[in-house]
Amino acid sequence: MNKMRFKDGKGDPRGFCTFLDDEKLPRGIIPRYRGNRLHVLFNISGIYVQYHSLFVQYLKTGISCGGLQLSILQVFDSIDAKCELQVLGLLGKMLSGPWMKLFHTSAETQTDHIQGIAIVKEVVDVVKEQIKHPLTVLTSSKDFFGNSLYPSEDNVLLKLRETPAHEE
Repeated sequence: MNKMRFKDGKGDPRGFCTFLDDEKLPRGIIPRYRGNRLHVLFNISGIYVQYHSLFVQYLKTGISCGGLQLSILQVFDSIDAKCELQVLGLLGKMLSGPWMKLFHTSAETQTDHIQGIAIVKEVVDVVKEQIKHPLTVLTSSKDFFGNSLYPSEDNVLLKLRETPAHEE
């Protein structure tokens, strides 16, 4: 879907911005990013889950990019893709988002290396425990770092916690 933001990816950047404006979505809702940064992928996945039906409608009617449009639509609207996006989005909320907030900070608030090792060991233990009961991630009140989650204040998290895509 991110290819739609870039002309050289055979997308339609102007059409994509028009779609965002028409749906009253902020233009920066999907970062203008190409690459393999997992935290960006996890963040974008949550947004795609939250606005899935709008993006499907956009792919069906809003653009003319030849085979790219049809290919993306076919994959994006599949049960497998919905499930994968949901899992990736949950990983963003439970793991990579809190990781970025904790470890990618200014020098004044930086976590020292020794403390960081202890934190990572604790998170690994939490993740190992989570693997035993994977669906509890849909109702957990804390992320993998022990921070409180506030689904009532986070529409993306609310959407990610709905019935798993493969069970609809």
